[in-house]
Amino acid sequence: ELRKSGKLKSGFGTLRSARGTTFNKAPIAPTAKPSPFIQLLRVFDARDSAMVLHALARLQHDGIGREDDDLLLSLFRRAEATADDLTPQGVSSVLWALARLKVQVPEDLFLALEDRAVETAPEFPAQAVANVLWALATLGREVDEELLETLCARAVEVSDDLKPQEVASLFWALGKTGRGVTPGVLQGLLGRALAVSRDFSPQGVANVLWGVAKLGAKVDGDVLRALQTQAIQTAGQDGCTPQSIANMLWALAKMGEGGVETELVRVLGDRAVATADQFKPQDVANLLWALVTLGITHPDRRLLQAMQRRALLTAGDFKPQEVVNLVSSLEQIGIEDGENAENLAPDTAGPEEAQGL
Repeated sequence: ELRKSGKLKSGFGTLRSARGTTFNKAPIAPTAKPSPFIQLLRVFDARDSAMVLHALARLQHDGIGREDDDLLLSLFRRAEATADDLTPQGVSSVLWALARLKVQVPEDLFLALEDRAVETAPEFPAQAVANVLWALATLGREVDEELLETLCARAVEVSDDLKPQEVASLFWALGKTGRGVTPGVLQGLLGRALAVSRDFSPQGVANVLWGVAKLGAKVDGDVLRALQTQAIQTAGQDGCTPQSIANMLWALAKMGEGGVETELVRVLGDRAVATADQFKPQDVANLLWALVTLGITHPDRRLLQAMQRRALLTAGDFKPQEVVNLVSSLEQIGIEDGENAENLAPDTAGPEEAQGL
């Protein structure tokens, strides 16, 4: 489209040159002599900058190289200069791209985008609301209070248009933000989660439960049953990863709502055994902590053995708190070989509250 408009006649191949390189998280500094392509960026309008940043983020998954620093810096400057002209979709595209690129972004650009997001949020479509909140959470930004309230209100207004993945992204983002979510917003979004529960992937179920647990919210019995039913039905799918398994059980334990279905624990346990060699230390610790917290002190023998073996194989990667949680859980469950627990125990660690993610 840029070529057709006459704004870009050459150099677009630069956008593809970075595929497969390493993320550059250092501050971006310009070189002395800009390339012809970068000089062309000065004629970009808001839509052009958003489109190119979005394309660049989609073209690579492993980051950008040093040779593209000037390109990004120029795009960032142009995006900031034209931020007041961004449409709701443009704001969403730029923030989504920044989250995917995983580079250090100028603060002035963030502030300009946040200001524009506040102005245009009442017009956001459902996808834009989900993408913006996901991007801000992924970037680790402390969301402006006014922006968060506006986005949450808009999310409820367009909730009927939210797709299952967007609902899951919203709950994950709100859980990461951890504040400013009113009971009315939660009920509105949980209502949509119930409506689309049969279409959630295992990760989607895990994200909804995890977000609710992180927010310390209460879940209606119908919603909880629907999410557990979907988790049971999708437990055998490839998308039911160790992290999803651990997150679901951790969230249910953290909420302390009761009513966790025995069948859910069984199928997730079977899946955990099948994928045990993919469990990370945090997943192992969270899963066992969840079982104990849920009152399941005699889990399936195969599950316990699989988690013990995985814990021993990855013992060197456990963080201190994860070791504390793991050893405490194993002691409450009652492991067969006490020496295994000793191999995992840290030199010095006092009892602390078990924590999840």
